Amino acid sequence: MRVTGERAGAVRRGRRPAPHAVLLTRAALLAHALLHAVLLACAAVLVAPAHAHAALPAAGGTVVHGSGWDVVRAVDQTGQVLLYVGILGASGLVLFRLLVLDRAAPVRLLRPTAQLAAVGLVGLFLVFVSAGARLVGAGPSGFVDPELLWHSLTSRTGAATALGAGGLALALAGRGRVVPLLGVVLALVSLPLTGHTRSFGPGWLVVGSDLLHVLAGSVWFGGLLGLLLTLRAAGVETPAAARTVARFSDAAAWLVLTLAASGTVLAWVILPEPAALGTTGYGLVLLAKVATVACVLAVAAWNRFRLVPLVAAGGSRSLLRRTVGVEATALLLVLSLTGVLVSQSPV
Repeated sequence: MRVTGERAGAVRRGRRPAPHAVLLTRAALLAHALLHAVLLACAAVLVAPAHAHAALPAAGGTVVHGSGWDVVRAVDQTGQVLLYVGILGASGLVLFRLLVLDRAAPVRLLRPTAQLAAVGLVGLFLVFVSAGARLVGAGPSGFVDPELLWHSLTSRTGAATALGAGGLALALAGRGRVVPLLGVVLALVSLPLTGHTRSFGPGWLVVGSDLLHVLAGSVWFGGLLGLLLTLRAAGVETPAAARTVARFSDAAAWLVLTLAASGTVLAWVILPEPAALGTTGYGLVLLAKVATVACVLAVAAWNRFRLVPLVAAGGSRSLLRRTVGVEATALLLVLSLTGVLVSQSPV
């Protein structure tokens, strides 16, 4: 392809590529690295010598934790936290840009979306390499065990990794509205594919509630991040910012109801009895999550009924910007607790 005219002059002058092109390139390279690691796992299985690997436990069998199990668990939990923060944040920012942000508000959301997508990809990779070792109770050597990697690749973990990485790529690089929305759907669907919720039934109720839970969480978290960036942007006029804030505030009540209803259903199905809230690690983390959500709701109510009307009337948006930042930080803690929660046993 020939480079002519003004474009050729830009090349001769050594003009730097556009920032969005650099971000897309970096995201594509990270996604390629993740895919390359998965392919290396496949190749390792094909060329591995014929020696015995760690046997996978039978259904219902007892897992004996080997040396270094704490490292495996830490890697898995770190991956889960990064996974939820990255996927929910990136997906939520895409939904905010397409459905909430006022067209007159020139807010650049590509960079933070790409950064969150990169966080999600790192989380996907950590969860993928630790899944097999966690399944059999192996140590860090399980991260590179060909049989365990192959098992992860051909299980729901592999499907979730592919859906999550592919969805993030489409959400980030897709043009128009349909392709990014499809990417968001694929990325969010990847979250309920693994974890303890798949061990409980009825399946349609648990998976449906889980999907509603992650969708509402994504819109809430991504919306708060988008609002924070909108309120901080110097080029956004107050009327455009007020319209954006009003649209998100109108949806906030439905988000809270969806999160409360779906979370209640999941807790009712998963917990063996109410006493498990105070006697199991899962229950204690769940209580911490609920308490943090209550704090977030208190800040959100203050924003909705006191500060949003002031901004809508043309008042200063600095106080609302600060309280939205507090709300987003607290919700980040909620997502971190969720990442820990999905790796905890409810019994």
